[in-house]
Amino acid sequence: MKMTGPHIRAFFKVAISIACCAWVISRFSEIDLTVSRDMLRYMPPGLFAATLILFIALSISRILRLRYWFGALPGVHLTLGAWIEIYLKSTIFGSLTPARLGDASRVFMLEATEVPLKKRGILFLYEKLADSLYIPAGLLVAGPLLIAKTGFPPVILLALGISIFLVYCAVTLGLVRLMGAGALLAGLLYTVAGFVLFVAGNTLIFRTLAIELTVADVAAIAIGAGMAASLPVSMGGIGVRDGVLAVLLGLWGVSPERIPPVLFFEFFINTILPVILYLAWRRVAPHTLSAPAP
Repeated sequence: MKMTGPHIRAFFKVAISIACCAWVISRFSEIDLTVSRDMLRYMPPGLFAATLILFIALSISRILRLRYWFGALPGVHLTLGAWIEIYLKSTIFGSLTPARLGDASRVFMLEATEVPLKKRGILFLYEKLADSLYIPAGLLVAGPLLIAKTGFPPVILLALGISIFLVYCAVTLGLVRLMGAGALLAGLLYTVAGFVLFVAGNTLIFRTLAIELTVADVAAIAIGAGMAASLPVSMGGIGVRDGVLAVLLGLWGVSPERIPPVLFFEFFINTILPVILYLAWRRVAPHTLSAPAP
């Protein structure tokens, strides 16, 4: 079978994820895992549960934002259950596929609505742009700390943050006629709430594992790893996120034997939890996608 351009790109993304995972495993292959096992074994159940609740709340904020934006368009009459189905299914695809097919799959899952394909594509891209606001927000909270620890050129980070913010503002102004100022403002508020939940959830991960870092420390590490994972060079960020996270934790002085539990926890939250939530949702509401809105 002849390999096309998309096949070749997918192959390289899978290869990069595998190579990064192999590097992470080799990096920690000779450490004493007793400390790592104890960190996971003796996690406070209350903190672990609170962490899961925060990340589930983050998903809910994104579901409500998606519903609010598309609900502002004529011809969209889906139940809340249908939006949950669409979001969870696409999140699984996005975290496991080389080409991040899950993110784009929302465009096609909404084919049953009366919204034209072009408008669905525009809103999909706008949703990704809104999520990228985490970068300037994170730099605002912890930019100096990230620069001091990594030595990354501040001009590049500043230019990146300002560029994302200006592009978001320009696109938002362009969509006022399509969606209305109220829906766009509500979406921004959901995005801000999502950023707070993202930082709080990651902070609780470290608290659960008894790693004492400040909120600014956690924000810098989480944003740095998230930026790397969002690059379209791997299979849903797998491997790349883990490798960058391991390096950043080392720069912040976390001892090697305490890093694997963090990597496992982050992998669970970003890759396994969406699958669990989707399977649980399908069990309690198997027919929501086809149910019409009242």
